[in-house]
Amino acid sequence: YMRGFWWTGRDVTVSPTAVATEFDPPLPLPADTEFTPTVMRTLVKHRSLFKIITPINADALEWLLEEHPNQVFVRSVLCVLR
Repeated sequence: YMRGFWWTGRDVTVSPTAVATEFDPPLPLPADTEFTPTVMRTLVKHRSLFKIITPINADALEWLLEEHPNQVFVRSVLCVLR
């Protein structure tokens, strides 16, 4: 069933995950209905409660991916990270 899927006896030089990003659809964004005035006021008023920390430098990632063939996907990832 999975014979040869990963262990083909030769070096794998391309990540299957990296290749998939060339064809993946953009990441979904929250629906507009999620951004109610109450939600937005709460987010602004209590920023410290919603601090999101990521080790990913979105600006550096954007620079690295500026020639990626699936820019729609790249922009969606960057939007989520920012």
